[in-house]
Amino acid sequence: MRWVHTSLPAAQVEALSKQAGVSLVVAELLVRAGRAESAGSFLRPVLAGLADPFLLPNVAAAADRLRAAIAARERIIVLATTMSMA
Repeated sequence: MRWVHTSLPAAQVEALSKQAGVSLVVAELLVRAGRAESAGSFLRPVLAGLADPFLLPNVAAAADRLRAAIAARERIIVLATTMSMA
């Protein structure tokens, strides 16, 4: 596999870096991820801005199962992945 790096406008990355108070590397990653406009809320989220986790499929069943495991003093392993919700 061959990696191809495409440059971003330096002025855009530098401006976001200063505005958000992050390094140039983080600013570039935010721009590449399409988070330049929402960098502030992405970097400093507030609890009120989070979606209801019970809107995700099977979360209620998972919560019930966790409660049962805790009550039965079972060992619990949590596996997770990150997903873009944008």
